Amino acid sequence: MEIKKVSLCNIRSYKEASIELPEGSVLFSGDIGSGKSSVLLAVEFALFGLQKGSLSGASLLRNGEDNGKVKLDLNLDGKNVEIERSLKRGSKGVTQDSCCITIDGEKKELSTMELKQQILKLLNYPQEFLNKNPILYRYTIYTPQEEMKQILLENPDERLNTLRRVFAVDKYKRIIENTSKFIQKLRESIRNKEGQIVDIEEKKQIIVDRKKESEGISQQLDSISPLLEKAASLFNERKKELEESEEKLSELNKIKTELAVITETINSKTSQLSAIKEDVLEAGKEIKILSGENPEKIKELINNAAKQIYENNSFIKRLNQSAIDSNKQIASIETKKFSLEKLQKDIAELDNCPTCKQKVSPDHKNEVIEKTRLELESLDKELRSFLKIKNKTFNDLLKTEEELQELQKKEKKLSKADISFSNLEKKKKEFETLSKGIMVANKKQVEIKNNLEQFKGIAEKHSKARNRLDEARDKQEEIKVKRTEISTNLVNLNNVLKELEGEIIKKEKMKTTIQEHIKVRDWLAEQFIPVLGVIEKNVLATLHLEFNNFFENWFDILTASEALNARLDESFTPVIEQEGYEMDYSHLSGGERTAAALAYRLALNQVINSLISNIKTRDILILDEPTDGFSSEQLDKMRDVLKDINAKQLILVSHESKIENFVDNIIRFEKQEHVSRIS
Repeated sequence: MEIKKVSLCNIRSYKEASIELPEGSVLFSGDIGSGKSSVLLAVEFALFGLQKGSLSGASLLRNGEDNGKVKLDLNLDGKNVEIERSLKRGSKGVTQDSCCITIDGEKKELSTMELKQQILKLLNYPQEFLNKNPILYRYTIYTPQEEMKQILLENPDERLNTLRRVFAVDKYKRIIENTSKFIQKLRESIRNKEGQIVDIEEKKQIIVDRKKESEGISQQLDSISPLLEKAASLFNERKKELEESEEKLSELNKIKTELAVITETINSKTSQLSAIKEDVLEAGKEIKILSGENPEKIKELINNAAKQIYENNSFIKRLNQSAIDSNKQIASIETKKFSLEKLQKDIAELDNCPTCKQKVSPDHKNEVIEKTRLELESLDKELRSFLKIKNKTFNDLLKTEEELQELQKKEKKLSKADISFSNLEKKKKEFETLSKGIMVANKKQVEIKNNLEQFKGIAEKHSKARNRLDEARDKQEEIKVKRTEISTNLVNLNNVLKELEGEIIKKEKMKTTIQEHIKVRDWLAEQFIPVLGVIEKNVLATLHLEFNNFFENWFDILTASEALNARLDESFTPVIEQEGYEMDYSHLSGGERTAAALAYRLALNQVINSLISNIKTRDILILDEPTDGFSSEQLDKMRDVLKDINAKQLILVSHESKIENFVDNIIRFEKQEHVSRIS
């Protein structure tokens, strides 16, 4: 991997900056705080994003700005790779925003996790680092100045675990730990399964006993079948007998019913016959009382009465009309009389003529009054005549109406007598019919009674047949119940056997599984884990040897002191000796501590590059203030170290001007008014 250019926007002390990096060794030169390390942090952010606990958004985004961005141009195996990551300030702090990657002009918008995964793949970093801080990058490519000496100050166990992760050797430990957990689970599973099969032999003996019991029940079931067939045959015979007796009993009941019907018919008709006799006698008496004549003359009498009634009705109509005419004449005469009497009165009181207004003379008045009187006398005579006629008509009308009422009564009696005569004739015919019907019914009754003789004792036979059928049915049901009970017991027993056999099969399989698990458990515990331990020790021993050689060599070069020697113990902890005595790291001078840290750091880089041959960051090394506290002589030795490293791209951050003589290129940084720029 080669970094070609880093572009910054609102990152730390930068507003806008673009730094192009050539091949070979490059020195970032400038005063402390001029923004040199900010470029390196921006490179780490572009590659791996924000990292909890080590690289936060708040530490990267320029104060007072809401958005920032880093763009990193790389040459990776001949491919032009551009990586962009953005930052934004929000209510929850500074977080990553959009990010993308462009490979040979093909741009992809990705999530932060997808981009990190893509970069790990491009760099050939183990994918297990996806959810971890980029420890491999931090310990081999770029370590911030404040973290240079941290690994030397850690607890030996923590340092060894850290190196395990850097060397990707921690997988052996994880495998051993996971295998131990698996073995424990396997032991628990074996104990659990052994507890489940502890009764397998007991269950097998139960199966043997149950099979014997099943055979005995099967024999009982076989022996009861002939008894059931015999009981069924007897039941069918008894049933047939009962059906035959029921047919005869049914026939007997039909005959009895028929006899009862005939007897009832005879009794009913006899009663009707007696009633008809009485009706005939009563009818004859009634006819004689009503008509007083022989029945044969009733029709003639009825006709004569009807004729007289018709004549009387006609006469009454004429009388009524005559009365009406008389009333009209009387009314007319009375009207005339009233007019004349009024005229007579008016004339007597009249003095002047109402028409000519002349005075009426007494003679004229008397003449008119006299004339009126004569006319009134004539009208009285005529009125008396009509009143006499009216009275006579009224008397004749009363007499005729009385005669009509008598005739109507007579006609009614004769009509009633005629109806009674008709009823009498019907009763006589009905009497004859009933008499003949009674004779026929009596004959049928005799025949039915004769037929009853052949059914004597049938009821008793039917009762016995029913009792025998009930006994046969009870016997058959008793055998059926017994057979059902035996069959149920056999089915239940067979079900128990089936369950037991299935349980035995499962337990046998479980027994086999237990044996297989025991083999796996023993192999893992006795062979796999020890082998892994040996492998881990061998790998660590090989790494330790190579690591120790590099560390001793570079420590000797950087210290240039024959009195001081350095080596690594088994936990990869640096051991510093002076004239055969071990020295505590804290008792070293500043330059010696820096030399130890740098030697450790460079040795770690070389071991990783040789261990992971296909890692894409093997050709780049970034050193941040690696000469802090160095003497002038140590700075001269730095030239030899850099030549020995022989990295294709080496980036150094230092404010030591002497270093400028050791590098191919120099990029100078300065800060003015809180803004960093390239000078």
